[in-house]
Amino acid sequence: MAEKKGIFKKHGLDVTILKMNSAPEVVTYISMKRADIGLYYMPQSFIASQKAPIRMMAPYIDKPLQGILLRNECDNPKTIGGFPCPLFPHFANALGTSVEKKYLHGDLAFHLHAKTVDAVFGVYKNIEALQLEEQGIATRFISPQDLGVPDFSELVFVIHKEADRATFRPFLSAIKEAIHYAKMYPDEAFSLYAQSNKEKTSKVLRWEKKAWKQTIPLLSDTLQFDMKQVDRFFSWLQKTRLLASSATIQTSLIYDEFDPSTQDLPVQALFAPQQLEPLESSHMDHVLNQQAE
Repeated sequence: MAEKKGIFKKHGLDVTILKMNSAPEVVTYISMKRADIGLYYMPQSFIASQKAPIRMMAPYIDKPLQGILLRNECDNPKTIGGFPCPLFPHFANALGTSVEKKYLHGDLAFHLHAKTVDAVFGVYKNIEALQLEEQGIATRFISPQDLGVPDFSELVFVIHKEADRATFRPFLSAIKEAIHYAKMYPDEAFSLYAQSNKEKTSKVLRWEKKAWKQTIPLLSDTLQFDMKQVDRFFSWLQKTRLLASSATIQTSLIYDEFDPSTQDLPVQALFAPQQLEPLESSHMDHVLNQQAE
């Protein structure tokens, strides 16, 4: 939308958007300096930044969106599927240690629709749940917060650790303006998206518009990290041993103010896909019983 409305151009930016085949490619592209800015997941960014030369620069979506999705009629899931990532086993174990874990590829909603698994982890409450609803399949969504995970930003902008962050001020200003416009004029913003995706059917665009309206309120207004929230989530990652006790927030995240100096350089921005994080089992029993009632 920022491109269509000329917002990038207004801020002196020449932005090339690269679409990734998988989320971890973001880390590769940023590490190799093949892209300047990436859109990635906060939990994975904390983990990746311990070895890869990436740093989180600003939040994009302030709240978690991924979690566990079950078919509505399934009270006692026997199998859970998800992408092969460090976080999947933590959430899978929350369903109970006897639940079989299946590593899946491709469309997780398809596997739930086909009943190859009883539950899936790594899906979005504002995407797959609505997609399945459109197909007449009722589901239940269990969020990380239902399971005691502290709040965190779902998506964050990442840059190379050696990058001069002052050069990204025009980019963040453009994103902030685009977010403000989308919140003021959500229908027009979605129309711009639909015009750029003319191959999509009216059926697909119908549930995507619902997804859009659920997502807009979660877009960050300030593009500034809430450091108390970040600290709570970081401590939880260490507690669950997804991060070493020796890890520091400073290794993963740039959270001080930008220099007032600005350089309007061409920016190659990279936007990626999908995955997520961990938990504990007593919480899950409580949530499943609550939702079944």
